[in-house]
Amino acid sequence: MNVAETVTVPLRVQNDIIYMANTRIPIDTVIARWQQGYNPEQIHEGFPTLRTADIYAAISYYLEHQAELDAYLRTREAQADRQREEDERRNPTNGLREKLMKRLEDKKRLSE
Repeated sequence: MNVAETVTVPLRVQNDIIYMANTRIPIDTVIARWQQGYNPEQIHEGFPTLRTADIYAAISYYLEHQAELDAYLRTREAQADRQREEDERRNPTNGLREKLMKRLEDKKRLSE
């Protein structure tokens, strides 16, 4: 019997972001769900465009290259934090929640 010795990892890199092959789903999403306790089948339910076998392969790849991917994930998180801060600086929401809650209360009062 001939057994294949390798598994193709279903990943691609575009603009320094690692995506699941042929999708726009970053590996970050799959690894985050797995770290939250989701199994590959549950991840597939949330992302049906991903093949379950590809999810298993991505998790396996993560486990084999955990130090490198953890560094990559930290970098991506830092980039997201910087982007969030920039978005908040450009579009401040000071008091927005309070304004919206007041509008809701006023609307409820008027409808009574």
